[in-house]
Amino acid sequence: MDSTPLMAGGRMVGRYFEDSDARYCILGDIRPGNVEATPGEQTREVMETIQKSLMSAGMDFQNVVRTWFYNDRILDWYAEFNRARSTFFQRHGIKAIPASTGIGVANRAGAALVAKAIAVAPKNAHVRIRRVESPLQCEASAYGSAFSRGLEVADRAVRVLYVSGTASIEASGDTVHVGDAAKQIEKTMEVVEAMLERNGMRLEETVRAIGYFRHREHIPLWEEYCRGRDLGPMPIILTECEVCRANLLFEIELDVAKAV
Repeated sequence: MDSTPLMAGGRMVGRYFEDSDARYCILGDIRPGNVEATPGEQTREVMETIQKSLMSAGMDFQNVVRTWFYNDRILDWYAEFNRARSTFFQRHGIKAIPASTGIGVANRAGAALVAKAIAVAPKNAHVRIRRVESPLQCEASAYGSAFSRGLEVADRAVRVLYVSGTASIEASGDTVHVGDAAKQIEKTMEVVEAMLERNGMRLEETVRAIGYFRHREHIPLWEEYCRGRDLGPMPIILTECEVCRANLLFEIELDVAKAV
């Protein structure tokens, strides 16, 4: 299957391709041209670049199913980021809010953020996209963050559930188990498994995952959790990053796939 490159600012930032059922686009390394602008302005430029790139592929942001935002010094301006993202969605009439991860990590360009995205534009009923809610958490929009807890893309062969960055947050939107990384892992995975169970899936069907730890010394706690639950090997990357709340010590994102 051939793919077509997409350019932005003189750089290749993605590719798109299609089959008889849908058009697909993958974008990455989306960053602002003016790294001296305010973080909010840089966020707006990144969002507009995603939109323009998708339009070049015959798509738009309404087709985005998954985003990643890597925000430098995220705790210093996370509220500003959320305002800029929500303003973009409102301005462009985006109703289908994608699954997403927003995590704190620097980049070589010195930008406030760098982004990635996946978009899917169905051509017929053989490709279906739907939001998956979390039974144990409120929607992130309830506390000002515009992303869906999960989004499922299903085709003729498989259902793929994109689980957004998930942490130890209860139904009220408050952080729980403050200061206890092991308990935060347990709570986070309880939330994840409840979402998977509601969607007829299991943790063992994970095909990709990233675990984000605020402190690297807590990384071994993941293996302890897996041993305690008798979980087999999982395709997961464990890394040290700044989570979007100062009292969150762990966050995980997953892609889970189930044959239909």
